Amino acid sequence: MPGSERREAPRGSRHGPHNVRLIVEFPNLFIGPFDGILGFSQGATMAHLLMARSQLNPEPSLSFKFAILFSAFKSLSSAHDSLTTTNISGIPSFHVCGQADQIVNCQRSEDLAKMYTDPRAVIVHHSGGHCIPPISQIKSQILEFANNLNI
Repeated sequence: MPGSERREAPRGSRHGPHNVRLIVEFPNLFIGPFDGILGFSQGATMAHLLMARSQLNPEPSLSFKFAILFSAFKSLSSAHDSLTTTNISGIPSFHVCGQADQIVNCQRSEDLAKMYTDPRAVIVHHSGGHCIPPISQIKSQILEFANNLNI
């Protein structure tokens, strides 16, 4: 499948959750804390990497109580191997994928959603492509998810 090949991280690479952590952690420290994290596409993948990192090394500034991820996928970078094999437990997650998405197909989003255990991930499909769908298409599911959060 195009776009799903593993990639070696460039030598000395500074890409990934280590730098992005600062982007998320900074506002969380000064205007947070935030209960949850939301991401779309690469942003959803980075959100997942941050949560996986926090599972391995808990950090109070990155302790989210839920995640909402649109068109998320496992990172293809070899630099993230330890994070893409880490199961996420204790964090409810809501995953949305588009059935007509030609960039991140639903199988890739579903594969990432399987990493969320206890509670199991909620997976919702919409009819569109690589986008956050109109709220009308996912309203009942997202309300049910939110109502079940214990925060």
